[in-house]
Amino acid sequence: MSDSAFRDLLDKFQIFYKTQYYLSSLTWLKTGGKAEFYIRVINLETLKNIILSNKNHFSIHIIGAGSNVIVSDLGVKGITIKLIGDFTQIQLEYDRIIVGAGCLNFNLVKFAQANSLSGFEFLSGIPGTLGGAISTNAGAYGSEIKDLILCVEAIDNIEGKLYKFEKDECQFSYRSNNLPKNLIFTKLHLRAVKGDRLKINSKIQDFNNFRSRKQPKNKTCGSVFLNPPNMKAWELIDSLGLRNKIIGGAKISDIHCNFIQNFHNAKSQDVFDLIKLVKNMVKKHHKINLDLEVKILGNHNIN
Repeated sequence: MSDSAFRDLLDKFQIFYKTQYYLSSLTWLKTGGKAEFYIRVINLETLKNIILSNKNHFSIHIIGAGSNVIVSDLGVKGITIKLIGDFTQIQLEYDRIIVGAGCLNFNLVKFAQANSLSGFEFLSGIPGTLGGAISTNAGAYGSEIKDLILCVEAIDNIEGKLYKFEKDECQFSYRSNNLPKNLIFTKLHLRAVKGDRLKINSKIQDFNNFRSRKQPKNKTCGSVFLNPPNMKAWELIDSLGLRNKIIGGAKISDIHCNFIQNFHNAKSQDVFDLIKLVKNMVKKHHKINLDLEVKILGNHNIN
């Protein structure tokens, strides 16, 4: 399929899109190149039409809040999708919350707080969307998204088939699940348990205060590396004297060594070079392979 044929199909379904759109504006790190196609998708019908029109010709990428992602300076081939509209909605139905995958974690926490629902407080310290949270089994302060999950709805990005997975089918583990990688998560069903509003408010405040003290605030891509078993990635990095290490316009944070900051007009390649340096030094001195937690869109040469 040619670019023009795909554009004709998008026009047929009245789907608004942009070409050669700078994705740096959508990420916390504020680096990276252009998306070949960038589409803001408002509902499931539109998403399905895009998938069916594409016929698996272009690769499909989802960008959420942009808080734990690095976009290559070379840009991203194919289709980059941001879920908005219906995908950001939250509903309370009896003993469950049904929430779209494009909803911000922060907005879900505020909803739970307003309805005195407990167990969501840990998400206040995790920027991003619920789609990202389910993809990585996001967690903090001893809790993970799997603790809340009842079931997950998704669509495959090749044939547009719809799926619903019960919690046990997801096989959650540390920052991962065992679901097919060609899925786009669309909706989550989460348990809703009443709690004490004062205790909920206090927990949220404590988590926010902790994050404010322990993590950098400006132009980061979130946690870069996964923690190896029974270890902390930041401690391994710090032991090598890499705190505040600078390459180009990027540096390893002096507040938390598992964060990289764009402190002076960095390129994504500066960040990739820091990641490569850390991986090589940790491998050399500690005999440990650090795996990435951050998501990378586009080509890179880290490995």
